[in-house]
Amino acid sequence: MKTFKKILFGLVMLLALVVIIGLVIPGDMQLERSTEIKAPVSKVFGLVADMKKWPSWSPWHRIDPNMKITYFGPETGIGSGYSWSSTDKQVGNGKMTVIGFDPDSKIDTEMDFMENGTAKASFFFSPAAGGTKVTWTMNSDMKQGGFPMPILGGYFKFMFRGMIEKDYDKGLANLKAEAEKM
Repeated sequence: MKTFKKILFGLVMLLALVVIIGLVIPGDMQLERSTEIKAPVSKVFGLVADMKKWPSWSPWHRIDPNMKITYFGPETGIGSGYSWSSTDKQVGNGKMTVIGFDPDSKIDTEMDFMENGTAKASFFFSPAAGGTKVTWTMNSDMKQGGFPMPILGGYFKFMFRGMIEKDYDKGLANLKAEAEKM
């Protein structure tokens, strides 16, 4: 019986430690990926600014080409965007809206992943030798949402960061291929 109590006490202490560390680990996740594309800034910018062109390069559109998409707002600029729904867990459901727009320079978006929280992403475009440098960033608080996210979000950011970076790299490679063939 003493051994059982010691094991139980050890498990309770381990769980308490996991909870305490989870509450202390920051949940903010920031990432940035870049590529250079041999195409003019205006062409590359146009592929990102027009949401109807995202299926040609977005990594998530390629995961589920049958996702349901509903476009809203103007064709480009602040207020443009789309909502999506997918049965594929990698894609899920959500809504993306352009919240900042500086032609041929920058696009800011806000994404609502419904029950999975929100994030902000930006695209920066600048002239580079022989073309355009594109930088895609994301900022999110992985601790947002109800229980257990305030405890587990800090742990999840380490897992999700690598997955999202791979998706961003695929998306930038797709964007490069699409822009360079135009």
